[in-house]
Amino acid sequence: MSLGRASLSLETLVTRVTRFYKIDQARLFQRRRIEPLMSARTVTCFFAIREFNYSGAAAGRYLSMSRAGIFDAVRRGEAIVDDDAELRDKILG
Repeated sequence: MSLGRASLSLETLVTRVTRFYKIDQARLFQRRRIEPLMSARTVTCFFAIREFNYSGAAAGRYLSMSRAGIFDAVRRGEAIVDDDAELRDKILG
């Protein structure tokens, strides 16, 4: 059985994203619209939904966000990832 990207837990994803953005994990769950928290949250949402096929509901429960907020964040996260060629490799390894 292959353990690829589909096996990455949300906890591990959050750890990788917060390491990349050099922020404390607990800060990611704060409802604040300041950088780099907002970028880290949106990138986490993008990878969770688009790369690892988590549902919006599952990602929302984990990140304490509404489903609508998750999908807005996915759209913004996609733009961030598209603009930074190294981001995907550094976070997903």
